[in-house]
Amino acid sequence: MYTNHKLLLMILVLWSFELSGQVVFKGKVIDQNTSEPLAGVVISANNNEFAATNLNGEYSFNRSSDTTEVVFSYIGYEKKRLRNLSTKAVIKMTPSSTVLNQLVVSTNRFALDRSAAPVAISTISTELLEETKATRLDEVLNKVEGVYMVDLGNEQHTMAIRQPINYKGLFLYLEDGVPIRPTGVFNHNALLEMNMAGLRRIEVIRGPASSLYGSEAIGGAINFITLRPAAIPTGRLSVQGNTNGYRRVDFSGSNSFSKLGLGVYGYYANRTDGIRAHTDFDKLALTLKTNYIINDQNTLAFDVTRINYEADMTGNLDSAFFFSKDFTSQHTFTNRAVDALRTKIRYNHFWQNESKTMIAVFARENSIRQNPAYRVKDDYSPWGNPTGNKNLAHGEVNEDKVNSYGLVGQHTQQFTWLSGAQLSLGMNLDMSPNQFQAHYIAIHKNDEQVYADFAKTDSLLTNYEAQLRNIGTYVNWRMKLTDRLQISSALRYDRLNFDFKNHLDESAFSGAPDNADHFSAITPKVGLTYNFQPSNGLFINYSQGFLPPQISELYRGVKVPVLKPSVYHNYEIGGYFQLGKHLSFDMSMYQMNGENEIISVLLDNGSRENRNAGKTQHRGVEYGIKWLMGENVHFRLSGTNASHVFQDYKEDGADYSDNEMGQAPAWIANAELSYKPSFFKNFRASLEWQHVDQYYMDNGNTGTYPGYDIFNLRWGYELKNVEVWMNIMNATDQLYATVVRRSQWGDSYSAGEPRTWNIGMAYNFNNKQKQDR
Repeated sequence: MYTNHKLLLMILVLWSFELSGQVVFKGKVIDQNTSEPLAGVVISANNNEFAATNLNGEYSFNRSSDTTEVVFSYIGYEKKRLRNLSTKAVIKMTPSSTVLNQLVVSTNRFALDRSAAPVAISTISTELLEETKATRLDEVLNKVEGVYMVDLGNEQHTMAIRQPINYKGLFLYLEDGVPIRPTGVFNHNALLEMNMAGLRRIEVIRGPASSLYGSEAIGGAINFITLRPAAIPTGRLSVQGNTNGYRRVDFSGSNSFSKLGLGVYGYYANRTDGIRAHTDFDKLALTLKTNYIINDQNTLAFDVTRINYEADMTGNLDSAFFFSKDFTSQHTFTNRAVDALRTKIRYNHFWQNESKTMIAVFARENSIRQNPAYRVKDDYSPWGNPTGNKNLAHGEVNEDKVNSYGLVGQHTQQFTWLSGAQLSLGMNLDMSPNQFQAHYIAIHKNDEQVYADFAKTDSLLTNYEAQLRNIGTYVNWRMKLTDRLQISSALRYDRLNFDFKNHLDESAFSGAPDNADHFSAITPKVGLTYNFQPSNGLFINYSQGFLPPQISELYRGVKVPVLKPSVYHNYEIGGYFQLGKHLSFDMSMYQMNGENEIISVLLDNGSRENRNAGKTQHRGVEYGIKWLMGENVHFRLSGTNASHVFQDYKEDGADYSDNEMGQAPAWIANAELSYKPSFFKNFRASLEWQHVDQYYMDNGNTGTYPGYDIFNLRWGYELKNVEVWMNIMNATDQLYATVVRRSQWGDSYSAGEPRTWNIGMAYNFNNKQKQDR
């Protein structure tokens, strides 16, 4: 009996020592660059996983006091190894600069491993956004393989992804997975409505994404993923200006209070007295965000963004003005004003078996008011009206308004018992009443060929209302066939209804009769991925995209609209490879065939009519290389070699079959060499090269523009909470045009910016609480 009591006492004593050796560790894991909480970070020691962060980025675990090293792991981030972890710490994790096997959200609306997505997708990281110090989005988007975003001045732009440079609705722009404008009311300047100060990263899907997002996602879809409120108090204030009259102030602040996160992000930019005449502009962008973590399974997020933009519209230059570097403007009153307000509330539910449900309800207001330079036409022309008045021109002032409300919903179901299969079911509903009105203006052109002033008349060129209703449903299925081979398939049905009411009669410029048009399509997608090992794999896919006519193509400047949707078939093969820790490479080859493209046809009576005509073929190879050449030197190359050809295409009575499409460079490349010396901590320097190859200026292939090469230099330095930078854009002062077009009126050049020095300073307000050790 005595022996048994003695043994029990010894066990109790040893157990008490064991308990006394246990230490409670608590803290948060956040992103090094944004201070956002990271959910799902795996915490381990001695190769044994024992904890993970919750939706707030928080962790809590018990370990013995003699634990010497704790490892924090998260896809897309460098592993964090800490010795002597404090009992309460904020762990900052650094995004990896080379790992391709990262999480992406644009392929399935939820975070998904890159290796599971058989698509060509690229990510612009927070770090790249921060270091570029871009004053326009094209300065970062043009770093992506296959992308050429064309600068048209003052953040105005157009796009080319797997397409020539054009102004059609072939690209879909999203914010956190929700389109920023409704289908059918595409505007090539839509990214004016983005708040660059609130971006966390940008994901670019190249090729048709209609099976998930519907129409307009033909050349590609660009998803702007916004910042979430930080886990700790953070703030930033920056000022910058350049030698071309540009000034800008950025501001942000965010924090989390237990389960509630709050953030504000914005900037004000303006330009006056730039190198080019009539190029002043103002823009205010402001975003408010909140998120609330109800519990470990339910979250709510709300945001509202306001954009106010006004800019002069200088118009393009003819060849004489361009090559003589005469940047005076023929226009004195043309302008554009944009007001945009959008808001959404998103609910996420995470089920026990890792299944997920998302519902987002949104509302948008978009208004564009303009006196556009591209609508100004001379009364006199030697071929059309040789007796016209040389001091008279014609134009219009117009306003395009659209209000939207709708929802996006998706449920993703995991089937762990079926080789990790995943099924996603989704739908979207978009109700968008649209109004457009245009007044005729008579323009006085003086003897110096300057459009000096105008008189607005009561004459209405266009005055209509259109009710847009867009309903889409889709299903995605993903399943492993073997440990390395995975199949992914998707099918989507869309129906777009236009209920058109014209307030003008048939004799008007826009004389289309009242009508109800509808367009519907089923768009499939199927792909395979084969993974050799983590971060190394191949993919192949077929996808289809469709593009219904825009409202402006159906009803503006026409009498009887009879148009079919354009259809595109895309075939693609590609791969992504990580060679050690220092070199990564991704590549995709594609062929996309277009049918029923909408063109403007010149009729015998001199009027124009939109018609379906022609077939096109787009072929290319896109590639990206990231190479850590040494401890401090990083090289990046993004490029695309492509061919865009008319297979069957007639326009204005001319047959362009087998011609190269106009404004279609055969090679576009962007490369950058960055240096961060270890002996000079927090200093960076980079040299960037942007190349655009020669291309035909028109579909008739009658003349070529030789393209251009420009170089940009960037420096930056951080000292404690202060950051300073200097960028020299177009360092060699190259005369170049971002796009050149030829028409019966002559050659038209959109001049690129001359050499521009940009200098900025920022102060970061950081919380001083204890950081990781």
